[in-house]
Order: sequence, then C-alpha cells, then structure tokens
Amino acid sequence: MYRIKKLLVKILFLLFSFISFSQHLYTFNGYIMNVNSNELLIGANIIIPQINTGAITNSYGFFSITLPKGNYKIQVSSVGFRSQIIDI
Repeated sequence: MYRIKKLLVKILFLLFSFISFSQHLYTFNGYIMNVNSNELLIGANIIIPQINTGAITNSYGFFSITLPKGNYKIQVSSVGFRSQIIDI
C-alpha cells in the first residue's frame, strides 16, 4: 500500500510540474496572395528565424503556425517574387 501511495505522489508531482512549465501558444495563420492580381500563392515559404520554424502554403494559399507568445520577424518568400519581412 505504501508503494502505491508513493507512486501516486510521484505521478501527481510530474503532472503538476508539466502544468507549471506550460507556455501560452498562439496560432498565426492566413493566406499569401499576389497584391497585383489577388492570386493565392501555392508553396510560398513563411519562415520565423528566431525559433527555427516555418510553414509552406497549401494548395489554397493558406498556412498555419503555432507560436509561443512574443514578437517575431516573419520572412515570406515565393519563387518569382521578392522576399518580404514583416513584424508580428
């Protein structure tokens, strides 16, 4: 019985430690399109160098990235277009 209580205490301790270290995550998503023609860009790259992550737009020009809270510089590029850097 003592072993079971000890094991239960260890499990609860681990669960509470994971909860206390959790981060606030946010979803950054949208569509990438050509400003001149309003055409959605398929396969455009969205890169966030600060956290070494990124995404590629799907066949609808849509992307989605989950980020921890903070300020980031986002680099958007696509073949045949000039790269853009924006702050979010």
